[in-house]
Amino acid sequence: MKSERLKCMFCDRDFGQEKPFVTHLENAHEVVQGEEQMKLYMKLNDINDRPTCQCSSDCDKQIKWLGWKKGFSGSRYARGHNAIIDTCFRTKAKEFAKKREEGYRSGKYKVWNDGLTKETSEKIVEMAEKTSATLQQGYETGRLVTWQKSDPDHAEAAWKKLSETKKENFATGKTVPWIKGLTKETDERVANISQGILKYFETHDRANKMKADEFYVIANRHDDKFELLSTYDDYEQWRVARLKFRCRTCNQVQEKSLAMYCDTPLCFNCHPKSSQPQLEIYDYVKSLTQEEVLLNDRTLISPKEVDIYVPSRNFAIEYNGLYWHSEACIKDIDYHQKKHVACEEKGVSLLFVFQDEWRDKRKIIETMIAHRLGVFEEKLDARKLRVVKKKNDVAFFDQNHLDGGVRAKTMFCLVDNTNRVVATMSLRSPIYNDKKYSEYFEIARATCLSNVNVRGWLGKLTKACHDFATSEGKKGLITYVDQRVGSGKSYEKAGWKMLKFSTGNRFWWTNDWERFDRGKCKADKTRGMTEKEVALERKLHRIYGCTNSLFVYEKV
Repeated sequence: MKSERLKCMFCDRDFGQEKPFVTHLENAHEVVQGEEQMKLYMKLNDINDRPTCQCSSDCDKQIKWLGWKKGFSGSRYARGHNAIIDTCFRTKAKEFAKKREEGYRSGKYKVWNDGLTKETSEKIVEMAEKTSATLQQGYETGRLVTWQKSDPDHAEAAWKKLSETKKENFATGKTVPWIKGLTKETDERVANISQGILKYFETHDRANKMKADEFYVIANRHDDKFELLSTYDDYEQWRVARLKFRCRTCNQVQEKSLAMYCDTPLCFNCHPKSSQPQLEIYDYVKSLTQEEVLLNDRTLISPKEVDIYVPSRNFAIEYNGLYWHSEACIKDIDYHQKKHVACEEKGVSLLFVFQDEWRDKRKIIETMIAHRLGVFEEKLDARKLRVVKKKNDVAFFDQNHLDGGVRAKTMFCLVDNTNRVVATMSLRSPIYNDKKYSEYFEIARATCLSNVNVRGWLGKLTKACHDFATSEGKKGLITYVDQRVGSGKSYEKAGWKMLKFSTGNRFWWTNDWERFDRGKCKADKTRGMTEKEVALERKLHRIYGCTNSLFVYEKV
């Protein structure tokens, strides 16, 4: 049976499906989905008052609006309220509940997700992500408010009661700490917690001094390279440089804070102007090529310096320590962008690597470097691979994309004859400027399998995604290219056009050990705090990258 088409009451454009019609009303005519569109529906259908449940004279529960095609529910009762007038159900309700309880207890009945986890079920993962995103959006927009905030007096009373109950239970022995009697030597959990505490001391600024035994454990961590000359009495805070160390190689005495000692365990006399991770990257590059590799080069974009430079490949690398490259040390938010532009003008591709990326995503960084040096473990040709449409695989992007996986509508993959996925491109509705680019799909993530070079993959997957987009009534595709890792030339070769060179510099929040998304810190209206004040309270500051460029693909 052919479904009824919906015609726009403002511009006479018609739609076969309700979803694009609803989106059209919001984007083209600014009639927001939900309450506003329902009121418009009532006005057009001469409905003065919204229908209410008829289960009783005093029930004011409203009947659900099911959308433009179905209108209001045909039932006279709100969901579940029909049971109120069903005498049989009312008298038997307790009996039914008792049978269900006994059934679940005996194992006769089971919930659908019994025994399933995020590691064993894709459905659990999908539902968890959807729930998390819905709750986060609700709290960020103010649609949802925790009861602690909405009723602070009740919350304070509840916390006080909970505290008193806990104190009483511990005092009487009713509650016993799980850790009681356990040590690092007898319980793995305690040992892991101990290591976590030490890691915290190593990676965070502290308002209070750590204890002496903890200090000596950390300060002697690299005793194969340095001899500690200072004592615990000389120690103040994590980043206060008042500790003296003697290099065991050159015997030079130098001052280092604990932060510098742990993050960069190098003698600057033996290794001038180089950090340990920077030297690791340098050694990795040298292991891939027999060509000249320069360290701390000042000839390329003099007087500025690039950490690693391979002249024959027109390729350079910058290692960015999170503290030294954050706004705590660099006030120019365009610092990294200016270096990128200076190298581009010299025809050199500059790759920026953050401290946490080299530490936590080293395999991905090594693959990116190897690709730029023309070193691959495996080479494939896209024309010999099949295009397959799949559900978005966040895990694949977590393992192969620098920014990890994100939620997306769907993804298209290139697979070989063993059905192995070797390249992917995921699609979603635009999350920035959504009204302006609502007639496009956005490429959320695009990448190849690590250590695999797939010639022509970008063009083939672009075509597949564009064909899907047009079949969904879209004009084409858009995507954002982070100039910190690439200039977008490969997209241009695949037929994309640059729509905007700069959409503004990307930034993250950092605690000097890891980076967090820009949404990590927001102004707290309930406490009257600005974004900057919230960040200061959490001991976070910004670290800037390069700008994003906006590209569009529309097949003529």
